[in-house]
Amino acid sequence: MDKHPSPPVDEVGELEVVVAVKIALACLRVNPQSRPTMQQIDRAFSTKWPPLSKSFPMITLGELLGHGGETS
Repeated sequence: MDKHPSPPVDEVGELEVVVAVKIALACLRVNPQSRPTMQQIDRAFSTKWPPLSKSFPMITLGELLGHGGETS
């Protein structure tokens, strides 16, 4: 039986998930010119991000897509 992955256990893990999802969604943009370059992706993963502005379970898809309030 498939099990759900465990949720992140700390703020650092939660932030890493948010950054990875934001990057993944940016890579799916319809217009190839608006997708991030590998250099931009590398920079995003290397950046020290500020703490999330709200609790992890409260982050919406719209926020991850950049259509809502900032999450990081």
